[in-house]
Amino acid sequence: MNPITTWYLETLPEPVWRERAERHFQAAREFTVRARRRRDHGEAHPVEDFLFTYYPYSISLLEQWHPAWVWGCAFPKSLPLPRT
Repeated sequence: MNPITTWYLETLPEPVWRERAERHFQAAREFTVRARRRRDHGEAHPVEDFLFTYYPYSISLLEQWHPAWVWGCAFPKSLPLPRT
Protein backbone atom coordinates (compact mmCIF):
# COMPACT_ATOMS: atom_id res chain seq x y z
CA MET A 1 0.00 0.00 0.00
CA ASN A 2 1.10 3.50 -0.76
CA PRO A 3 1.10 5.46 2.57
CA ILE A 4 0.48 8.71 0.72
CA THR A 5 -2.79 7.56 -0.82
CA THR A 6 -4.03 5.47 2.12
CA TRP A 7 -6.16 7.11 4.79
CA TYR A 8 -8.17 5.72 7.63
CA LEU A 9 -11.61 6.78 8.75
CA GLU A 10 -12.34 6.65 12.46
CA THR A 11 -15.97 6.27 13.42
CA LEU A 12 -16.91 8.24 16.51
CA PRO A 13 -19.58 6.60 18.67
CA GLU A 14 -22.67 8.73 19.14
CA PRO A 15 -21.97 9.70 22.78
CA VAL A 16 -18.45 10.83 21.82
CA TRP A 17 -19.39 13.04 18.87
CA ARG A 18 -22.44 14.47 20.65
CA GLU A 19 -20.23 15.41 23.62
CA ARG A 20 -17.69 17.03 21.28
CA ALA A 21 -20.45 18.94 19.51
CA GLU A 22 -21.87 20.17 22.82
CA ARG A 23 -18.42 21.17 24.10
CA HIS A 24 -17.78 23.11 20.88
CA PHE A 25 -21.18 24.81 21.11
CA GLN A 26 -20.55 25.92 24.70
CA ALA A 27 -17.09 27.25 23.81
CA ALA A 28 -18.40 29.08 20.74
CA ARG A 29 -21.26 30.63 22.72
CA GLU A 30 -18.70 32.47 24.85
CA PHE A 31 -17.76 34.40 21.70
CA THR A 32 -21.17 34.66 20.03
CA VAL A 33 -23.56 35.45 22.89
CA ARG A 34 -22.72 39.17 22.95
CA ALA A 35 -23.02 39.46 19.16
CA ARG A 36 -26.36 37.65 19.25
CA ARG A 37 -27.62 39.96 22.01
CA ARG A 38 -26.53 43.09 20.09
CA ARG A 39 -28.16 41.80 16.91
CA ASP A 40 -31.42 41.13 18.76
CA HIS A 41 -31.41 44.70 20.15
CA GLY A 42 -30.44 46.35 16.85
CA GLU A 43 -27.03 47.43 18.16
CA ALA A 44 -23.58 46.99 16.63
CA HIS A 45 -19.97 46.97 17.79
CA PRO A 46 -17.50 48.03 15.09
CA VAL A 47 -14.73 45.64 16.21
CA GLU A 48 -16.48 42.65 17.75
CA ASP A 49 -19.04 42.37 14.94
CA PHE A 50 -16.42 42.62 12.19
CA LEU A 51 -16.39 38.85 11.67
CA PHE A 52 -20.14 38.84 11.03
CA THR A 53 -20.16 41.82 8.68
CA TYR A 54 -16.98 41.31 6.66
CA TYR A 55 -16.99 37.52 6.35
CA PRO A 56 -20.04 35.49 5.27
CA TYR A 57 -20.24 33.54 8.56
CA SER A 58 -23.41 33.58 10.58
CA ILE A 59 -23.44 33.27 14.33
CA SER A 60 -25.14 29.88 14.17
CA LEU A 61 -22.58 28.57 11.67
CA LEU A 62 -19.76 29.32 14.07
CA GLU A 63 -21.62 27.48 16.82
CA GLN A 64 -21.94 24.26 14.79
CA TRP A 65 -19.39 21.49 15.25
CA HIS A 66 -18.20 19.58 12.21
CA PRO A 67 -16.02 16.48 12.44
CA ALA A 68 -12.67 16.43 10.71
CA TRP A 69 -12.56 14.67 7.34
CA VAL A 70 -11.01 11.55 8.94
CA TRP A 71 -13.97 11.01 11.29
CA GLY A 72 -17.35 9.52 10.70
CA CYS A 73 -20.25 9.86 13.15
CA ALA A 74 -22.15 6.77 14.21
CA PHE A 75 -25.93 7.15 14.37
CA PRO A 76 -28.30 4.77 16.12
CA LYS A 77 -30.15 2.57 13.66
CA SER A 78 -33.48 3.76 15.08
CA LEU A 79 -32.84 7.35 13.93
CA PRO A 80 -32.95 8.45 10.29
CA LEU A 81 -29.70 9.83 8.93
CA PRO A 82 -29.56 13.60 8.51
CA ARG A 83 -30.15 14.89 5.00
CA THR A 84 -27.26 16.60 3.25
